[in-house]
Amino acid sequence: MSRKKVISLLVLIFVIYILQLLFFNFSYFTADRSLTSEVLSVNEGTIKDLEVVDGSFLSTTNDPWIDFHPTIRIIKSIEIEASYENSNSLLQVFYTVGEDTSYSEANSKVLQTKQGKHKYSIDLGDELKITSFRVDITNLNNEKVGLNKFTLNPHENFIWNTKQLLLNTLLLCILMILSYLIYKKIDLIIKYRYQLSGIIFVILVLFKLHGSSIGMWDKYITQKIDTSKQTTLIGTERSIRSDEWLVQVPYMLSQVNNASFNQYHNELVRSDGQNMLLANTPTFTIETLGKPFYWGFLIFNADYGLSWYWFSKMILLLLLSFEISMFLTRENKILSILGSLWIAFSPPIQWWYTTGAGVVELIIYSQAIVTCAIYYFKSDNIRTKIFLWGAATLSLIGFVYTLYPAVQVPLMFLILIFLGVLISDNFKTLSIKKIELYFIIVYILLFFFTVFSFLNNSMSDIKLVLNTIYPGKRMINGGDYSFSDLQLYLINWLLPFKDTTFSNNSAVSSLFNFVPLIMISFIFINKIVKNKKMFLALFLYLIFQISWLFVDYPYFIAKITLFSFVPEARLAGISFGITAVYISIWFVGEVFRLKPFSLIQSLLFCILTFFVYLYSVYSSEMHNYLGAFTIATLLYYTLIHFFLLKGYRKVFLISMLLTIFVSGLTINPIARGTDSIYNKKITQAIESVNEADPDQKWVATDSIVNGQLLIALGVKSFNSVQFYPDLKMWRKLDEEGEFNNVYNRYAHVIVSLTQQKTEFILDYPDRFTVKLDISDLPTTGIRYILSSSNLDQYDVLKKVYYEQVDQFYIYKVKESTYE
Repeated sequence: MSRKKVISLLVLIFVIYILQLLFFNFSYFTADRSLTSEVLSVNEGTIKDLEVVDGSFLSTTNDPWIDFHPTIRIIKSIEIEASYENSNSLLQVFYTVGEDTSYSEANSKVLQTKQGKHKYSIDLGDELKITSFRVDITNLNNEKVGLNKFTLNPHENFIWNTKQLLLNTLLLCILMILSYLIYKKIDLIIKYRYQLSGIIFVILVLFKLHGSSIGMWDKYITQKIDTSKQTTLIGTERSIRSDEWLVQVPYMLSQVNNASFNQYHNELVRSDGQNMLLANTPTFTIETLGKPFYWGFLIFNADYGLSWYWFSKMILLLLLSFEISMFLTRENKILSILGSLWIAFSPPIQWWYTTGAGVVELIIYSQAIVTCAIYYFKSDNIRTKIFLWGAATLSLIGFVYTLYPAVQVPLMFLILIFLGVLISDNFKTLSIKKIELYFIIVYILLFFFTVFSFLNNSMSDIKLVLNTIYPGKRMINGGDYSFSDLQLYLINWLLPFKDTTFSNNSAVSSLFNFVPLIMISFIFINKIVKNKKMFLALFLYLIFQISWLFVDYPYFIAKITLFSFVPEARLAGISFGITAVYISIWFVGEVFRLKPFSLIQSLLFCILTFFVYLYSVYSSEMHNYLGAFTIATLLYYTLIHFFLLKGYRKVFLISMLLTIFVSGLTINPIARGTDSIYNKKITQAIESVNEADPDQKWVATDSIVNGQLLIALGVKSFNSVQFYPDLKMWRKLDEEGEFNNVYNRYAHVIVSLTQQKTEFILDYPDRFTVKLDISDLPTTGIRYILSSSNLDQYDVLKKVYYEQVDQFYIYKVKESTYE
């Protein structure tokens, strides 16, 4: 490398570092230091509906609050340091200004809470003369919250964070170097892409690496057996992704040693076991032939299984997105690599990477079916065609048995569109030989055998799911979506670094696309492009999806199209986004190939797109979230459009790669192994008790996380996340069905012991609390209790373990209780 290039690289590294430093200290430079700061403790306020429990506060209603009358009057911002045991409740701050002493919704700010200890900043916008303010800690009953302090007009500190900034800079430089090497050796890399992917996959699995936020467990259970072991290596665990680290990962870990051949149910969950195929977890059943991501859990241990799961998805998503992009761009290799990264590292993919819904898996299966079809029509080799039929069949099995209609239905239509265009283009040359037909019959029989096996083993469970209050009985007919939210991707770049105040980061993430530009330039591009069958098919489907978002359809149309299963937000965030990216990749390929736009046209289209973005941002909460970055964000995305329209390939590619890196690659951490669960003193204690007295039923009290810990450790748990309701047990405790609407749902189940009659309290649509009468323990069959509080007041319990730092207790229910 020449001296000039070395100097340029060093200058670039320095600039990147300085830009990061400025970005992370933006609030420091813009802070008003003339304002007086004041720190308030909980004791200085008037408390309502909050009880002190083990040093924390427990809400006794769904409207607990603390009222303050501060000594300072001019207040611009309030910072609350709090620790929530659960997530997704609402924290609301009311304030009075001037002589008006009554609280109102108009003078209030709402934030969504997260699990663990966090600082919540409330920006009042202007400097207000506040006489009092009230903090509504949560909107949930029985919520446990640790409150540390309340700071008025907090002073910003300069953040050096040298280690993290240097690490970010290093990673960015490595990515730039890799991008350069890929660019130089692109033909060789593409030629051997599958072999290289296999080698990389093996290395990653051998090192037990993954991107799970399993490290969140360290925030709840701090006492390790081996203090030198650490799960999260680089990056930040995402507490908001509780669907992953709290729900799905424990589910998968519970299957490692409990999945038996042809066994659909895990007896550790619910009183009569839970169908784990419905919960989208590893099962040793024939359907798992089409779910290769789970094979690692069934073949290896938990560490290797989690790594296999994570990177088999990522590598397949990259490869299949590349194949789809090659088809859409007429085999433009550079743009296809961009398309691969664009899809695989898009924020919704990364935020929703692991859920019971199987969102990413469904996208991969849909891409695999289409890719098999693309290569099928290209090939003349009978063995290749037979292989592709088999691969497509397994992908179809995976697609069908990843049960999440909200994404399955729109992706199904997307598959049919691709297949329809491919068959239409190749119909005249289509021929099927006899030997190929025999294999097709075998594949069809295999598929229908899986259908028979699935229905035979799961029909009763499916009925339970369909008859739940939440989510089974939803009927959607479209029309409940905002135009502005179609451009939520404008805030993608900030989501990894700043929590939203109007929703959660996962829900507002969106796939970046050029749909506004395509709409604006449609008539022009439609005239000059000749071979546009695929474009028009995708475009028409895109229009239908947009209409579903904004038009209130009759229910019979919703039922006929199956879109009655598709909530508008899920369509916009996932399936519409994938369709929009596909059509955007096609559009980019055609623009670079034809270079059809003049300077005047490019400027005009960019200006119109800018105003679409401007309207979207200022008619939604995006402008409050972006704050001082609003105009810079709009200009940046508009510039990307200009680079595209003028055919400035290199600068367009660099700006797109930068967008992908900042908004997608920074979301999930790099982690290793599962020590955040297994390398804990309480884990060792639970396993020891369970080994000495196996197959007993446990309960985790007053916690949303500990029930999941039990099943991850292979312990039968009375309460955990129940994918469908344990009606058999609940109706024993509620013989008259008084609380059916509370427990007949998918839910996180929390149990609190009491000496009063058992009752069920709905805390949230996906969470309820069982106030369990201690005298009902024999009815439940519970033998052991894992508690985060002292239960010595109950004579029927015998303490067998206590861990002082994390405040864990294990109690055994005395045998006399069952006599």
